Amino acid sequence: MPTYQIKHASMYANGAKIATCVTNQVSLKSGDEQLFADDGAVGFSDGAITCTCAIDEIVPVPGTTFNFVAAMKAKAYIDMQFALLDGDIWDVPMRCLDRDYNSDAKTGMLTAKANLGGGEPDITTG
Repeated sequence: MPTYQIKHASMYANGAKIATCVTNQVSLKSGDEQLFADDGAVGFSDGAITCTCAIDEIVPVPGTTFNFVAAMKAKAYIDMQFALLDGDIWDVPMRCLDRDYNSDAKTGMLTAKANLGGGEPDITTG
C-alpha cells in the first residue's frame, strides 16, 4: 500500500512561491443557472466558468516582494497557481478583490485575508 503525505497548500503568484496558506479555499463555479418555463424546470443555461480564492491567513515566504495591496491598487491580474489534493495544478489569472488584516495583541499575531476572483483555470493533471 502506498504511503501518502498530506501537506498544506502553498501559494504561487507569477511563478514564485509567495506564501504558505494556513487556511485557503479555492472554488470553481460553473456559472450555470436553472431555467424555468410554464411547466417548471426545463434545464440549465451555459454560464461562464469562474474561479474564486479565499485566503484566510497566510505566512509570507521570507524575502518575497509580492504585495496583494499593490496588485489590487494597480488593478493587476496575478497569475495564481494552486496545487490541489487530487494532484492537479490550477493556473488562473486572478485579481485581488479585497484585503483585510487582523491584529491580536493577546496572541501577538498579525494575520491577513485576501479574496481573489478570476475566470476558468488551466488545469494540469498531476
